Amino acid sequence: MTKRSLGDLNDSQRIALNEWAYRLGVTESYMVNWLNKLDDLPTHNVWGNLDTVAEAIANCENENNG
Repeated sequence: MTKRSLGDLNDSQRIALNEWAYRLGVTESYMVNWLNKLDDLPTHNVWGNLDTVAEAIANCENENNG
C-alpha cells in the first residue's frame, strides 16, 4: 500500500491519527511511521482502518453542521 505522511492526511484523518497517537503515548509523526511499517504486512489494512474512522468523524461533523 502507498505510504502516507502527515501532510497527506485531511482534517478528519488527522483527528483519528492524533487520538490513536495520544492513547499510545506517541507523537503523530511516530504514529505515521508505525502505521506505514505495519501496512507493509499483507494481512493488515491500518490506513484503511484509519480512513474508516476518519469517514465516521467527517459524517458526524457534517451532521452537526448541516
